[in-house]
Amino acid sequence: MTSIKRNVPASAFEVRQLTGRSAFRGLLKHYRNLIDQARAEMHKIACELAEARLPATLQVRRVRLASGAVRERLFWRMRGDAHIVPIERVRESFRQIPAPLHAYVEACHIRAQELNAMEAIFRYAASQLEMYLTHGTVKLNGGGTALRVGQRWPKRPP
Repeated sequence: MTSIKRNVPASAFEVRQLTGRSAFRGLLKHYRNLIDQARAEMHKIACELAEARLPATLQVRRVRLASGAVRERLFWRMRGDAHIVPIERVRESFRQIPAPLHAYVEACHIRAQELNAMEAIFRYAASQLEMYLTHGTVKLNGGGTALRVGQRWPKRPP
């Protein structure tokens, strides 16, 4: 039975190398850890920008999905406005932000996009692993399920 090595990036693993439920549980734990790290960094970057007292700030929003999972994402918002705004609106406020901070805000935007993507990717991967460990199958793109372990596709009529 293959087990997951600690502190090795998830991309270093090939699924076919994982054997046994404990290996998949270990991978699930690793993905959940990556999700927690991404979410912690989201909150950190949002707090840093809030402390800078700029006219634009990043806000972490939590949304409960129909599947029961919780999605966290970073969104831009202007101070005094409850709505999220696109980065273009933030760039329009650069006149009110000291010039040296423009690059910092742009870097925060890039990192926010990366963190949003990482959280989404690993949250989806974790949900697929949970489904596999619970039901022995995973959801396909069309919403159907794959074959259970040991099953074969039915033969097509000639």
